Amino acid sequence: EINAPRPTLKPTRQTQSQAKAMEVAAMDGDLDTVKTLVASGCPVDTMAVPKESFETSMTALGWAANRGHIDLLDYLITQGANPNAKSSRGDSLLMMADTPETIQRLLEAGADPSLENNSGMDTIAYYRDQASYFEKSDDEDWEESMKKFNIASAKAYHDKISAIEKWKTANV
Repeated sequence: EINAPRPTLKPTRQTQSQAKAMEVAAMDGDLDTVKTLVASGCPVDTMAVPKESFETSMTALGWAANRGHIDLLDYLITQGANPNAKSSRGDSLLMMADTPETIQRLLEAGADPSLENNSGMDTIAYYRDQASYFEKSDDEDWEESMKKFNIASAKAYHDKISAIEKWKTANV
């Protein structure tokens, strides 16, 4: 099946430095460095091993989606990056995506919104859970700037839900 999840490559000791370089370049949106790494043989779906248990690692496509680097995201898709890869914590790239635009790009590349994370939530359930967290944390004990942040964060998750629902309606 064309949209079946492909394995994410875990770097060997020899490729860990390449994987870390790919991760940093993707986080920074450094398309030229990512192209150089891919041209030198670094797999597009490599993922650096987190040094600490609280750190999250993702493929370059995950970081591009998470940071909103559209040019990099588009390039990695053309290079065959797996839109169904998961982070080191088990979240799908759709769950980690930053904006409705990055979500749309991932969906068009074959990302599956029904993939579940380690908590058993699919993408929409994950977004609802995140939105609920920010909606509940908007109480009178918060400073006004934090309340505004929570409201904006909850809205961003609802916008992501809308993007997936719109895509589902158009692609049924």
